[in-house]
Amino acid sequence: MQGIHHLTANTINPIAESLMRHQPSHHHPSIVESPAEPAWDHQKFIRALQTRATRKKKIILVAEDNASQREIAKCTLKEEYKVVVASHGFEVLELYNAWAPDLVLLDILMPHMDGVSALKRIIAADPAAHVVMFSTLSSEEMVKIAIKLGAKSFVTKPFTSQTIIGHVRRTLKEHR
Repeated sequence: MQGIHHLTANTINPIAESLMRHQPSHHHPSIVESPAEPAWDHQKFIRALQTRATRKKKIILVAEDNASQREIAKCTLKEEYKVVVASHGFEVLELYNAWAPDLVLLDILMPHMDGVSALKRIIAADPAAHVVMFSTLSSEEMVKIAIKLGAKSFVTKPFTSQTIIGHVRRTLKEHR
């Protein structure tokens, strides 16, 4: 049936949270409305893509809603790469559109848009994108889905600095 999706324990909570965010604010004053999904600016993206080959430092987009994990990744990578960070799925799309990064470290569970949905949109806009997915969900099925959709590799959290830098270097080297 069209419009019916398979629900798992991992999708029920984000769906419930999404529904709660769209309730009128007078019912739930502590709930903030979700931002709108950003429109893709093709001209901006083409300009960003044109600079990719001539950059002095490769750009890595770190997409992680957990501030401490985001900071570990940023601090690990900033000596060798230019690092831009996103804390939710819509921000991932905005920053990918603006920067055309050389690689994305993309968390699966994020607010506003999950990492798998963001991965699909990134690959649709840029089939040559280099995306490394990461999550606390380490099921073999999740890894297969991410790779099938275009991710280059998958890292299980919590991760170490050595794990992150290793995946970034290897992915950039293997997929030039």
